[in-house]
Amino acid sequence: MAFFELKRERNTFQLVPWGTPVKVGKDPFTGQFTPDGRFYLTSNWGRNFGKDVKTVEQRLPTERGTVTAIQLTDSQHQVISTAISDISPESLAISPDGALVVTVNMRGTAFVPTSPRFTREASLSLLSLDRVGHLTKVGDYPFEGILPESAAFDASAIAWPLPFTIILRLNQKAGSNFGK
Repeated sequence: MAFFELKRERNTFQLVPWGTPVKVGKDPFTGQFTPDGRFYLTSNWGRNFGKDVKTVEQRLPTERGTVTAIQLTDSQHQVISTAISDISPESLAISPDGALVVTVNMRGTAFVPTSPRFTREASLSLLSLDRVGHLTKVGDYPFEGILPESAAFDASAIAWPLPFTIILRLNQKAGSNFGK
């Protein structure tokens, strides 16, 4: 993964490399900067782009994806940690305090109902992110829904998967009872 800086001089813009490229998981799909700007997190979807791939069944992953935390500096970016999410992490969201990360996972919802890989349940994977950039998996939380695209945290760190109307709250006292 490479990073670039957009420089502006008067009315001219220039895109220039920023820091060193880093190797992340297979098929980085989407990402976000943490609220403090110290890390960039990417969800690695894991699709198969081999030359012999001819069908959606062959292209979409059968294994769980990952999330990678990259520490950003002026010159030397580096991977700090990688954690496993669920199958096909299509997007991610970071809580306002930067302590929680949620991925929205398609699982087998992209397949036609007659496919042996079809499932009616997608999922959210909840991870924690500590101050030094270590990701820790909290759990996977399935819900019925087809092709979920994104999620967002509101100011109180409630995760909202969009466009669904399911609201998932983190029970702060129990810690791991996400969704109750």
